Amino acid sequence: MTFVSALPSCMDRFRNRITWDEIDRDFIQSHLHLCHNEDLGRKGTDKHCGDLTTESCRISGHGEARIVAREKMIVCGTSLIPIIASE
Repeated sequence: MTFVSALPSCMDRFRNRITWDEIDRDFIQSHLHLCHNEDLGRKGTDKHCGDLTTESCRISGHGEARIVAREKMIVCGTSLIPIIASE
């Protein structure tokens, strides 16, 4: 008897789970810093090198967000929120 799987065999390579302790926080912080600079420009420079979409929307000030789920889900990456917010 032959069994058919809905997932390709290569998916087993992606089932590795790591803990937050295994993640290089310095790498994450430097990558988030690059993303921040791309969106908002570099501090202390005359030349704006930020995101054109952000600039064209002419949005200023601070905002607030609320995440609402319409059904049960698994949420990943919540440990990144304080790192992102500190940027």
